Amino acid sequence: MTGDYLYSPDWARLLADLVVAARARWRRSDLAAAMAEVLDDAEADGTAHRILQAFPREPVDVRATLAGYLVELRSVSEPLSEPQTGALLAASARTPVLWAGLPVLNTPAELASFLDLTIGELDWFADHGNWLRSHRGPLQHYRQRRIAKRSGLRLLEIPKPRLREIQRKLLRTLVSVIEPHPAAHGFRPGRDARSFAAPHAGGPIVLRVDLRDFFASVPGARIRAVFVAVGYPPPIAALLADLCTTATPIAALCGLDPAIAGLLRGRHLPQGASTSPALSNLVLRNTDRRIAGYVARHGLRYTRYADDLAVSGSGFDPAAVRWVIEKIVTDEGFRLHPDKTSVMRSHQRQRLASLVINTRPQVNRSEYDALRALLHNAASTGAAAQNRGGHEHFREHVFGRIGWAGASNPDRRRVLLGLAERVDWSR
Repeated sequence: MTGDYLYSPDWARLLADLVVAARARWRRSDLAAAMAEVLDDAEADGTAHRILQAFPREPVDVRATLAGYLVELRSVSEPLSEPQTGALLAASARTPVLWAGLPVLNTPAELASFLDLTIGELDWFADHGNWLRSHRGPLQHYRQRRIAKRSGLRLLEIPKPRLREIQRKLLRTLVSVIEPHPAAHGFRPGRDARSFAAPHAGGPIVLRVDLRDFFASVPGARIRAVFVAVGYPPPIAALLADLCTTATPIAALCGLDPAIAGLLRGRHLPQGASTSPALSNLVLRNTDRRIAGYVARHGLRYTRYADDLAVSGSGFDPAAVRWVIEKIVTDEGFRLHPDKTSVMRSHQRQRLASLVINTRPQVNRSEYDALRALLHNAASTGAAAQNRGGHEHFREHVFGRIGWAGASNPDRRRVLLGLAERVDWSR
């Protein structure tokens, strides 16, 4: 065997049988010892490490679970694994084994230079010790804004201009280079709400669940782990994570739900930073992999858009599937929202990400009719009279809605654009 971790079905079953026969305890050394009968020591240890990454707790059916996982091991987890051979392990002490395309950053000085910062500025923006958490106003790197929602308040944390530019560079040159799981459709080029919903269109049963307190539930330690996993030395991973996370100032927590405030007190992904959506996809990579593997074994489909998870297919028990998803999500450190589970059958209106998907993903008819009425009225009265929301760039706002409503239905798009041509946008 070589170190590429691409196992044939027969070889995967052999490795699984060795683990079962050895009655190995569910820890790295024992799993590696069982597989070392047919693998070299480095490969056995690396495989054991990957198994524990995928299954922190011993599965009920060890043989079947391992045999299925080992066949697909290379495709689902290769870039996030440890170096795979003794030679690579030795080399990694000198040079990190990076995900392809990432910039080489081995020291704080190199990171500071990469971001056009001094070492002092890098330390200031990273705020390693959360010193700014107890300071007010100008010393803080984020502005807080509260948004009312159905139950309570949502806290937006918006980086100030200098940190915003740093995060944008990290997103463009580093974070976006790392591929999330294929099931993730939010915050990815070429993917959107429609691509998230399309696999479930016309499904006999569609199950939708929602992750609770999505961004606040991603602690800084999980972000550090992502950067370590793709090859950065721990000190650099810590700096990168601190540049992309924050601990909310104490004064900004007043009036929030205590559970949310507890999450926001520690380092977390700020809702409002450009890096947060893409990083959340990377943190959820293992969650996506586990759910996708489970539903695939049962002939179902799975996609995720931010905190919305959707499963569809026929002949399955939605309650049982939700139970398994909840166990996986909880094991990964997240929670399902108890009030946001939907089971939609083919005779009902099926909606995902504000799109009706009974036949194909498209906006609700009432939303399309409302937009058509707005354009018709604007053609008669002028655009300003219909700008009841006080949008600064009303024309762009309306054309954005046209793009959303017409993207999956060319006929609707043609009608709406025809009406828009009759509008005098100058008055």
